[in-house]
Amino acid sequence: PSNCVIMGLTGRTFSLRHIALLWQTSNSILNLTTIALSILLSNYLEAGLITAVPIYFSFLFIYDWLYYQHSISVINESETIRAGYNYGLLIDHQGSATGSGLDYGFNFYDGNYKKTPEQAQLDKFEFCWKQLRLEEGMTVIDFGCGCGDWLSYLKQRGVNGIGINITEGQVMLCRERGLNVIWTDWKKIPGNPSLECQVYDKADAVTMWDTIEHYVPAKYFRSKHRAEQDQIYTNLFTLVGKCLKSDSKVGKAWTSCLHYRKSEMTLSQMFNNYILDKFHSGNYPTYEDRQLTKVAQSNGFVQKMERNLTEDYYMTSVLSASHFGRLKFAYTPFRVSVLLVSVLLDPHWIQRFYWLQQETWMNQFDKDDVVESSPMQLLWILWERK
Repeated sequence: PSNCVIMGLTGRTFSLRHIALLWQTSNSILNLTTIALSILLSNYLEAGLITAVPIYFSFLFIYDWLYYQHSISVINESETIRAGYNYGLLIDHQGSATGSGLDYGFNFYDGNYKKTPEQAQLDKFEFCWKQLRLEEGMTVIDFGCGCGDWLSYLKQRGVNGIGINITEGQVMLCRERGLNVIWTDWKKIPGNPSLECQVYDKADAVTMWDTIEHYVPAKYFRSKHRAEQDQIYTNLFTLVGKCLKSDSKVGKAWTSCLHYRKSEMTLSQMFNNYILDKFHSGNYPTYEDRQLTKVAQSNGFVQKMERNLTEDYYMTSVLSASHFGRLKFAYTPFRVSVLLVSVLLDPHWIQRFYWLQQETWMNQFDKDDVVESSPMQLLWILWERK
């Protein structure tokens, strides 16, 4: 399995191993079935094969209409998350996937934009280390551990890191780096004894770097679904509490998370969020009413520190064109193969093409006033168990 990732990151000949990373099971079967049905309908109507194209896109429109208007999931959201990051691994071998000093979050410049990416990332990790008051020999569980940069830092400092990750490509990469990562969706841990025994009462601290954004499906993006949103965050903090050791002198959690500034959005913001959702799937908590804070406080945690790092998030992509927020790259034969296979296996292929051409991620920021006017905000928050 590790060769699959290595080959993808070094851009070698496209193979069946890479198709395995692009395969999404239910979503891929759905897309292939939709293509077949579209062809059959065009033949039945005797309208010519070209008619299958608008029929196919009509099916995709219906899937989206059911999802966003009626909260009915035809396309599996968890598979969309996995597919987005597997896709990123295969086409991005110089940026956030493996680039030194870059990860799938952002770097901590703290006003000094002359720092190298390596130093800015190190400063980020050292800031978190000090806030959590970690020590050698402790254990940290990292939800949504990405490609393992934070876990690698912890290992170098003598801390036992346990990652939890839904994306198989990232898990393979982490394990190649000698890191301990559990391949699962955190939502599947409660009620699963084999998973519970690996994480319950094991951690001095729990960290969640830029991952909570994926936990609430976008079918619940409207304010009328606040109860569904809050229940997912409740389940999250309940799990975090169970992962923390009952006798640890730390007993803290760390979140780095994007928040919507307001629950209501303009049409342009909604379209941009639609593209973002199709690439990685998810919905942000709201900032104006401190949604995440209220849920955490209702589930046994006290907020001890908060810092707004929206500008650092923005500047990380501005300073590094290979960061996932911009993702500039050349179209090699390998990458073209990835894109073409995605047309067959991924119902979100057209939105992914759009993402790669438009720097959709950067549209979340107001370039004239990043901190005060951007429709989203990035907060670092330190939580302590009551």
